[in-house]
Amino acid sequence: VLMIDSRRAYSMHASIEDLKMMIYLMKPKYYVPIKGEYRQLIANANIALNMGYNADKIIVMDNGQVAVLNDGVMAKSFDKVDVDDVMVDGNDSLDASGMVLKDREILSTDGTIIIGVVMNHVTKEIIGGPDVQSRGVIYLKDADYIIKEVGNIMEKTINDAVKEKRYDNMSCRSEAREKISRYVLKETGKRPMILPAIIEINTKD
Repeated sequence: VLMIDSRRAYSMHASIEDLKMMIYLMKPKYYVPIKGEYRQLIANANIALNMGYNADKIIVMDNGQVAVLNDGVMAKSFDKVDVDDVMVDGNDSLDASGMVLKDREILSTDGTIIIGVVMNHVTKEIIGGPDVQSRGVIYLKDADYIIKEVGNIMEKTINDAVKEKRYDNMSCRSEAREKISRYVLKETGKRPMILPAIIEINTKD
């Protein structure tokens, strides 16, 4: 069992302002808080209530309760799903599940960087990107410089592999991941999850 402090637990939940922004942008007809203890569901529901939602449009459910929507209208349901508590041990003996837990731990502490590139499948030329997205890694004052350099590393890794006639999608992504990881660690002291993506498309242009 992995014990986490309240600060880390708090970082795993959306903030009040995050939830307000989501409600403002999505404008849901019904609002159904789904994560946390019951007291947290109530606190979440109060956010929508304070934003002008009627109480009958805010649904707070117990574990196992079922919400049914018919043609966009909430219908009363007495169905129930059998649920129970699950204790998850976060040690390495969990194989794939343990890897998932480790990934989530990395995301919660060091964040993630996603780098996307679009290539011409035939010519192996980069025709889109690199597009770099960072979450929870970089302070704003350093973001532009570091993000630009991460994109440069991705682009150079691909171009060098193509030039040396050793390009392979998976190998290139792996190489870029290692180089970017080393660079980000040096610049920020963090070890974020690095997710390079190379999308190859067929085009006559």
